[in-house]
Amino acid sequence: MMGWTEGTEHESRNNFRAPFKMLLYIALVLDAYEKEANKKAKGISRTKDFKYPPVLPIIFYMGSENESWTAETNFINRTEMNDVFKKYIPCFEYELVNLDDYSFTDLAKFGDILSLFMIINKLKTAESFEALGTLPKDYIERLSKMNVPPHLKELLVKVITVLLTKIDVPKDEIDALTEKIDERAIWY
Repeated sequence: MMGWTEGTEHESRNNFRAPFKMLLYIALVLDAYEKEANKKAKGISRTKDFKYPPVLPIIFYMGSENESWTAETNFINRTEMNDVFKKYIPCFEYELVNLDDYSFTDLAKFGDILSLFMIINKLKTAESFEALGTLPKDYIERLSKMNVPPHLKELLVKVITVLLTKIDVPKDEIDALTEKIDERAIWY
C-alpha cells in the first residue's frame, strides 16, 4: 500500500488548539488506515513491512478582514519543555490555506466537492449568496454528476443547508441550489 492522505480543518477564527487538533486528526486518519488495511489483509499492520501513509494536515482559514492567522503551526512549539523532550514529542506542521486569498472562481477551478464547501464557507451574509452567480454556469451541474455515493450527497446537501441557513439565505434559494446537487434531498 502506498499513497498519502490529508486531514483538513476549517476555521473562521484563530484556534490556538489547532496543532493539537491536527495531531488528533492525524492519529484518527492513521488508525482508520490501519483498520482498513487489516480488513483487506488480516494482521498486515503487525508485519515488519507495513507502513503508514504520510498525512498532510491542512487548515482552511476564513477569518474576519482584520484578523490574520497567528496560531502556531508546529505542534512541538505548543509543548512544554520541548527542548528537553524533543525526541519524544511529535514534530509536524500543518499547512494553512487562507481562503481570503482565493476568489470563488479560483476555488471552482478545483471542480470537486471540497471546493464547494470552501466557496460556501466564504459566504458571510445572505447578500453574499448572490456572488455564487459568478461561478461557471456548469460548476454545480458538474459536481452533481460526480461519482459521489448517495449518502455523502445527502450529507453535502444537509451541510450546505445548515451553513446557508446560518447566514439567513432564504429557504427557496437554498432549495434551488441544493436540488441541483441532489434531487432526493430531505428537508428538515
